[in-house]
Amino acid sequence: MTQGAAECPVVLVGLSGAGKSTVGPVLAARLGRPLCDTDALVAHAAGMPVPTIFATHGEATFREREAQALAEALAGELAVVATGGGIVLRPANRQLLREHAFVVWLDAPDGLLLARLRTDAEQRPLLGDEAATRLAAMRAARAPWYAEVAHVTVETSGLTPETIADQIVAAYTDALVRGRRS
Repeated sequence: MTQGAAECPVVLVGLSGAGKSTVGPVLAARLGRPLCDTDALVAHAAGMPVPTIFATHGEATFREREAQALAEALAGELAVVATGGGIVLRPANRQLLREHAFVVWLDAPDGLLLARLRTDAEQRPLLGDEAATRLAAMRAARAPWYAEVAHVTVETSGLTPETIADQIVAAYTDALVRGRRS
């Protein structure tokens, strides 16, 4: 959030199952902002669901469309932006996030993420078979990048979406106030 004290988009990052899509609508309502979901933007632009994009066109095409969706979301009206777990893979995306957003890393232990994913009907293209092993590998690869872009990390275990949203609003408000003091 290098825009000084100016308000900016609030972006949720984290692994699949961390709560981005669940917390996003609650947070958007708390802040009185629209919710923008980068995966939904990609699916809409492509005219097909994300798993179909992966299966038909591959991950590289999805990541390119995802980068375009992020740039679009950050350039539009002030919003809460829920991202896909891999949004931090591209250096250009990380730069956009650092420069134009207040970024919140939602996190939880792998066991809880897996339990949430098992109850979610949405297909996760990169997890597939051996989900625990793949999730651990994704955490190892992505955690440094989540940490790089995040202004705050919220451990979501045992918290309601409303409590998580309240913590994010408090952190965002504090960042705005601190920005005005500097």
